[in-house]
Amino acid sequence: MINEAADAGILRLFECFLEDIPQLLLQLYIFARSEIETPEFYDTTELLQLFTMFVSVIAMASSLAAFERANRKSLKHKKNMSICSTIVVALWRFFEITARVLALGLFASLFLTYFFIAIALHYGIMFAWIRFMKTDFCHNKFGEFLYNLVLAIVYMFSFFSGKDGTSRHRVTFFYVLMFLENISLMSIWFVYCPVHARYRYPAMCIHFVSFLFGLAFMLVYYLLLHPTKNISVWDNWRISKLQNASLKESNVIEQQNKENQPETVF
Repeated sequence: MINEAADAGILRLFECFLEDIPQLLLQLYIFARSEIETPEFYDTTELLQLFTMFVSVIAMASSLAAFERANRKSLKHKKNMSICSTIVVALWRFFEITARVLALGLFASLFLTYFFIAIALHYGIMFAWIRFMKTDFCHNKFGEFLYNLVLAIVYMFSFFSGKDGTSRHRVTFFYVLMFLENISLMSIWFVYCPVHARYRYPAMCIHFVSFLFGLAFMLVYYLLLHPTKNISVWDNWRISKLQNASLKESNVIEQQNKENQPETVF
C-alpha cells in the first residue's frame, strides 16, 4: 500500500505539471490580456479567475509535498517526513510556483512568441542537465528517457530531486538560474506593461515576495526540518554550545587545581 501511494503520488505530480500548470498559465494570460484591454473594476468573472488560480497553486504545492512524503515513506533507507516538515515543504512549493507562474504568464501576455522561445530554451537546458545527472528511476533506457522528458517539464517550474544523493549543489544551480530567468522576464514585462494596468505594481511585488518566501521556507526545511538532519543548524549550534560549555568547565577545574596546589619553597 505504501508503494502504491508513492506511485499514485508521482502520477498526480505529473498530472499537475502536464495538465494543471498549462491551464493555470492560460488563465493568467487571459486575465492579464483582459485587464489590459478593459481596465475597469474587477467583475465577478475576474474575481473567480483569481480564486481558481490561487486554488490551483495550492493543489500543485500539496501534490509536491504529498509525493515527497510518500516517496520517503516507501524507501526503507530514507527517514520519514514529519507533519511540520510536510507543511513547510508545501509552503515552499506554493511560493516557488507562484513566482514562476507570474513570471511566465505575465511575460506571455505581452510577448507570446518570445515566451515559447524562452520556455523551449529552458526545457532544453533542463533536459540536458537531467541527462547529465544519469537518473536511475526506470529499469530500462527507453523508460528512463521518457522519464527525463517529463521531468524536464517539472524542472521548468519547480525543483525536483530526480536522483539520490546530496542535492545542495543541484538546488543552488537550479535556483540561481530560476532567479535570473524570473527577474529578466518580470523586468521586461514591467517596462512594456501599460501604465494603466492596475496589477502592474502588485504583481511585481507579489513575485519578489513569493520568490523570497519560497527560498526562506526551503532553507528552513533543509537546515532545520530535513529528516536526515545532516545539515541541521540547530544540531550544529547545540553541539557547539555543549563543546564550549565543556571547555569552559575544564578550564575552571584546571584553574581551581592550580590554586589549590601548595606553594613549593626553594
